[in-house]
Amino acid sequence: MDKNQNFNYLFSPAASIVWKPNKRDIIRTSFSSAVRNPTLTDQYFDYNQGQATLIGNLNGFGYDEYFVNIDSLYSYLRGGNASFGFNSSALNGSFIRVEAIKPEQVKTAEVGLRTTIAKKIYVDIGAYYSIYKNFIGYQIGATYDIPQLTPQIKATQEDIDQGWAQDTTQIIDNWRNVNPFSIKGYRVAANAKGRVKAQGISIGLNYYMNEKTVFNANYSWNKLVNEDDTDPLVPAYNTPEHKFNLGLSQELNILRNEYNISINYKWQEGFLFEGSPQFTGEVPSYGLVDAQINRYFNIKGLLNNEIKNSKLLIKIGASNLLNNKVYQAYGGPTIGRLAYIPLTFDY
Repeated sequence: MDKNQNFNYLFSPAASIVWKPNKRDIIRTSFSSAVRNPTLTDQYFDYNQGQATLIGNLNGFGYDEYFVNIDSLYSYLRGGNASFGFNSSALNGSFIRVEAIKPEQVKTAEVGLRTTIAKKIYVDIGAYYSIYKNFIGYQIGATYDIPQLTPQIKATQEDIDQGWAQDTTQIIDNWRNVNPFSIKGYRVAANAKGRVKAQGISIGLNYYMNEKTVFNANYSWNKLVNEDDTDPLVPAYNTPEHKFNLGLSQELNILRNEYNISINYKWQEGFLFEGSPQFTGEVPSYGLVDAQINRYFNIKGLLNNEIKNSKLLIKIGASNLLNNKVYQAYGGPTIGRLAYIPLTFDY
């Protein structure tokens, strides 16, 4: 059970079964549910980053202001058949009202298998299917004001359908008359209106060529689907659909010294990164090479024989060995090579 001061009690039960039919195989299945409370940013943020203002949403947005779809506003400003060269009909159906942010809930079913083939290949396969309620993302739009001295109008049935009047006896602002100099962009924390589904698989294997040589590989596929095509939510899933790793590890004994050399290549597909302060942009596909060499030093008779058969492990390695400049978030910095030399003493 979860309880946050801004949200109601929420329950998240889970259950799993692990079956081992023999010494070689393990089969697992699980059902789980989880809760993700909106972050402090989702609740309280208020940051004008120039292009737009990024705001949290504890109380709802678009109920006390004119908040519309940006594409519709562009169409309005490009002109048309209304006065002053504006296309007022472009605003029809474009109003956005964002309900107060709520916790995200998910239910997930998962199955998996671990086994060994011919005593040389270790395999771990898993698949999951998740259904989200109130998936947390963003709504992007713009507000505007009505020019001063604009005459009010009597509400029509269209105004009622748009949600700006209760009945035709009301006198309301002419919401089709936009002051272009008052337009402000906003990114508002929001929940998906319909169900959002995520599904994926992962496959990992180790191939033991001999006692000292191991080849490893893994692959994962992840996909998010928003069932409501009319929902303008920006989901900010920010996960590549395809990615894989390939690696090789080799133990060596050279002049009675123990070495372990490993090299790994990892690749991920490009994807659309959403929800950063710069909003939305492509993160391109990239591949990286990591490498490491370990050496063990046997330490005997150190400190008057008080330490016996201890080992000192020295690692020399680098992630992104070839210094391939990549960025992992749209608008973020490029990342290059990172080299390291850790020492571990096993007493």
